[in-house]
Amino acid sequence: MIEPTVRPLADLAQRDHDVIVIGGGIHGCLAALDASRRGLRVALIERDDLGGSTSWASHRILHGGLRYLQSLDFARARASIAERRWYLRTFPDLTEPLRCTLPLYGDGLRRPLPFRAALTANAIIGARRNAGVPRANKLPIGTVARPSDDVNPHARRDGLLGFGVWHDGLIRSHARLTMETVRWIAHLGGMVARDARAVSLRTSRGGVTGVVACDPATGIEHALKSAVVINAAGPWCHELASAFDPAGTGASSPRSIAFNLLLDRPAPNGAQAVSTPGPDGHTYFLVPRHGMMMAGTTHAEGDAGPSPAHVRAMLDGLNRAAPSLELSADDVLRVDSGVLRSIPNDPAEPADRAVIVDHARAGGPAGLVSLSGVKYTTARADAASAVAFAVGRRRLVHRDRPPADALTRDLNLTDPAWARRADWDAAALRALAEREGVRTLADLMFRRTEWGQDPRGLEALGERVGRALGWETTRIGQDLSDLVQAGPPAGPMSDPEPSAEEPATP
Repeated sequence: MIEPTVRPLADLAQRDHDVIVIGGGIHGCLAALDASRRGLRVALIERDDLGGSTSWASHRILHGGLRYLQSLDFARARASIAERRWYLRTFPDLTEPLRCTLPLYGDGLRRPLPFRAALTANAIIGARRNAGVPRANKLPIGTVARPSDDVNPHARRDGLLGFGVWHDGLIRSHARLTMETVRWIAHLGGMVARDARAVSLRTSRGGVTGVVACDPATGIEHALKSAVVINAAGPWCHELASAFDPAGTGASSPRSIAFNLLLDRPAPNGAQAVSTPGPDGHTYFLVPRHGMMMAGTTHAEGDAGPSPAHVRAMLDGLNRAAPSLELSADDVLRVDSGVLRSIPNDPAEPADRAVIVDHARAGGPAGLVSLSGVKYTTARADAASAVAFAVGRRRLVHRDRPPADALTRDLNLTDPAWARRADWDAAALRALAEREGVRTLADLMFRRTEWGQDPRGLEALGERVGRALGWETTRIGQDLSDLVQAGPPAGPMSDPEPSAEEPATP
């Protein structure tokens, strides 16, 4: 019998836990992993599906913090390099080097000489960037290329002085990275539940005793016991903190939307930055996505998702930044949008620093810690800090990720092209779906695999997958309608890194 990595909520109520983590995005998953690696009994609950909201469709770039050199923030640059190295070393099967190119037009610090100096400083600070990293994932040092070098064919040529070239990391599949993290948590004895909405905090004598969570499918509430609760609910962190600690959370944080466009254009060679004209021009990154091009990121005030006007404005910006693309609305295969925490004085600008609140220090319940993260790259470090606030600094007991198993070896979960041509092992697919708590086709094709990344022919592929899972025709039909109309999960998805960390002016 295959041991599940995602369990019913009722199972989590059958034992006491040392730590309960609320939120199944990358920050919550890595907080649960950090606590599990320190020998603690962990419960992780997610109100929807794991990795299905803010973390779902980041631009997938693992940034080394090159832009922090602009403000001489060497500590943040060094921390970003270390965290990028952790991903490349820990998940070599799901990450790879990514060559990044930035056109230099002579605006401010975007000139060859200052950029070369920044790359030199970055090489010194990142001298250990490849420590312990497998050979295939090692990153070379950066350089400055000539305007005639064919490293970024989409960049505007007027006024071009050269290209800054460096390497960061690329996540091949953040859906699998999330689920491999969940499998690691389960391997260490942690318990994970999806569709588990935190309803209330239980306290006694000023301290946390647990959480009441509801299974929306049944409406049944379950009491989970723990003296420590970490609220990692993404951009909804403040709302949950306000409900759990009404007197101690401070002013509400505004939110913004962020969105990327999947384009019907060939995948670029690496991440190619393109900028609209002028010293204050917007920089977009064109990133490969399974043979297609993903362009991002644009931010706007509010949290309702991008309007057609937002998309048209982004297409206009892309055409000014990269005229050779000649984009129109017909070239947009999918719009991935999501909600981010913003800075208070500019609701359209995403926050660029994590916030960790130990509620006991402000007179709130002892054992309650809130983590509002902002960057995928540094999520592990922020999660570890939140765990340290909650339980103190404890040494790591478990270090190594569990080895790959037969299910992930027999099914190519990271390649949508493979899914379209392969005759899958239906038994393995059903076992994977059962183990990882799959309930819909969208769960499997967007949040367990990369199979749904290409929206072309998605309905036919979804029907094949549903039949392989042994689902009834009626169920497959209902899921296909949702799959084709919704595309990726509705609501928040994007990671602010592509613009918050873009090394536009190092």
